Amino acid sequence: MTSLYPYQRLGAQFLAARRRAMLADEQGLGKTAQAIEAANLVDADPVLVVCPASVRSSWARDVRAFATPGRRFVIESYDKVARDPDTYDGPWGALLLDEAHYLKSLSAKRTHAIYGSRTMRGLLSLSGHVWALTGTPAPNYPVEMYTHMRKLFPESLAMASDSSRAYDHDAFMHRYCILQDKGFGKKVIGAKNTDDLRARLAPHVLRRLKKDVLPDLPDIRYEPLLFDAPDVVASLRDIPGDEMAAARRAIETNGVEGLTALSVHLATLRRVTAMAKAELVFQWARTFLEETDRKLVIFGHHVEPLEYIVKKLSGVYRTAKGDPLVPPHIFGSTRSDHRANAIEAFQNDPRKRVFLGQIHAAGTGITLTAASDLVFVDQSWTPADNAQAAMRIHRIGQRRGCLIRYATLAGSIDEAVQTVLARKARDLSKIFD
Repeated sequence: MTSLYPYQRLGAQFLAARRRAMLADEQGLGKTAQAIEAANLVDADPVLVVCPASVRSSWARDVRAFATPGRRFVIESYDKVARDPDTYDGPWGALLLDEAHYLKSLSAKRTHAIYGSRTMRGLLSLSGHVWALTGTPAPNYPVEMYTHMRKLFPESLAMASDSSRAYDHDAFMHRYCILQDKGFGKKVIGAKNTDDLRARLAPHVLRRLKKDVLPDLPDIRYEPLLFDAPDVVASLRDIPGDEMAAARRAIETNGVEGLTALSVHLATLRRVTAMAKAELVFQWARTFLEETDRKLVIFGHHVEPLEYIVKKLSGVYRTAKGDPLVPPHIFGSTRSDHRANAIEAFQNDPRKRVFLGQIHAAGTGITLTAASDLVFVDQSWTPADNAQAAMRIHRIGQRRGCLIRYATLAGSIDEAVQTVLARKARDLSKIFD
C-alpha cells in the first residue's frame, strides 16, 4: 500500500469518525486516497464509488495503491447509476460520491438515485457510511449545498428561530442567497449570512487548500491525468498496426531509450494520439479554472493540440468588451517579442490564467512561477526535455508545491508511453532542480 501525507491521514480520520460527511479539499490534494483510507479505517466492505465516467480508471488505480488488500470496491459512473439504480441494491459498507457537486440539483435523476426521492429510496439508505468528495461544494451559490445538507447532515438545517423545524429549500435560499427579482422570477446573484452557514457546515465538512497543507507536500509531484475515454481509444485503431506493435516492443525491451530511437518512425501514432487528447485536456482545464483560483500551464510536444486548446479557451473566456481572451502561448513560430509579452502577461495579469507552450519552444529559459500546476498533453520522447519544461514552474520565486500531470488515455498504448516518460522526467528533475 502507498503511504499518505500527514494531512491526508487527518482527512481520512475525519471521514472515518462520521457516518455522513463531506471532504471538500482543493483540487490536487488527493481526496480519493483519503476516502479509500477512511474505508480501510472503518473496515467498510463492499465499497461503492460513484464518479464521473472519465475518472473511473483513476479510481481503480488509487484503489490498487491505497486499499487494504481484499477489500471490495465497485466503481460506477453517475450516468449508469441513474439509469439503472436497482442494479446497486446493497448493502454497502461505504458509498463514496466523487465530484459530489454533480448532485446539486434537487430534480436530477442522479440525485434521486443517490439521495432518494418520494418514489425512490436511493443508495444512501443502503449504505453504512456515505462520504461526498468535491473541490467545489457549491460551484456558484450557497443554495447548491442544500441537497447535501438535507440528506447527509439534516441537523445542520435546523432553523435559527426554532431548532425543532428545518429550513426547506426556499427558506434556505432566502436566508443564504441574495436574490434579485427579474420580473419573471427571482434569481440568485450572491451570498449572505456566510458566517452562519460556515458554522453549520464545520462539524460535517472538511476543506483544506494547498497553502494550508504546504509543509506536508513535497516540492514537486508527478501524477497521471487519466482519461477513461473508450470512444477516443477506439478511434486510434486506424493507426497502422506496425506502429503500435513497434511502440510496445520498444517499451518492453529498451524502455524510454527504445522509444527515442523509434520516434521518427512512430510519427503517426504520436500525432494522432496527441490530437485525440486535446478536447479531453480542454474540458479538464476548463473545470480546473472554474473550481480553483489558480493558474495553469499546459505543455505539449505537438503544436496542433495546443493550437486547438488555445482556440477553445478563447471561445469560452472573454474580456469585459466581449473580445476573446486569448491565452498567452509560445510555439515554434512565435516571434521573440511576442514571447516576452506572453510570459509577462501570464506572470502578472490575473485575467491570463492559462499558458500554453510547445516543449521545444518554451521548455527552457523562461519562468512561469505564477502557476504551480502543469499538464502535459503529450510529452517529448526525450525525458530531459520534459523535466526541463516541468522546471518552468518549479524554480526560484515559486512558493507552492508543484503538481505535474501528464494526460493519459487509459487502456491504450498511450498509458504505457506517458507513464514511462513521466517516470524518467521525475528522476531527471532532481538534476535540474
